[in-house]
Amino acid sequence: MIKIEYQITEDDWVDAHFAHMRFRYGMLGAIPAPALSAAMFVVALAIVVCLIVVPKESSISWVLVSVGAFVLFPLGILGYLWAGIPFRNQFRKTKSLQAPGQIEIDEEGIIYSSSASQGRTHWTYFEKWRESEQAFLLYFQKAMFLIIPKKLLLNEDLSALRQLLKNKIP
Repeated sequence: MIKIEYQITEDDWVDAHFAHMRFRYGMLGAIPAPALSAAMFVVALAIVVCLIVVPKESSISWVLVSVGAFVLFPLGILGYLWAGIPFRNQFRKTKSLQAPGQIEIDEEGIIYSSSASQGRTHWTYFEKWRESEQAFLLYFQKAMFLIIPKKLLLNEDLSALRQLLKNKIP
């Protein structure tokens, strides 16, 4: 049996959601925020240069502004997501995520308890699991998962948990 005392931090929460995005969306989920910022800067700079060079009366200047806005808007949305802002806001607003608790992991499943909730989930109710650099994500559904930060585990527990997950969850 593996016993873990835990308290998920805001960074744990954000890291787990970034890992989930990488697992779910592949490389698109791995685009770093600085790359998005650089792309937005290059597009914005190109628009400004074109507006300076191309006469304002020209219809092409409006096309450039429209295309630039069309490109900048999605880049801005992606930048917002990849900065972790929605995940940080969600964590800050949800007090139950911040409650300290315990997890017990055995051959039958996982028992988790905190001041906010308690429960037991048998292995058959987990659809899949994924491992990131910082955590194990155990999926109840496609986008609903339990986070087990690796920093809370001893080396022997880390290996034991990995093997247990391989044996119990497809």
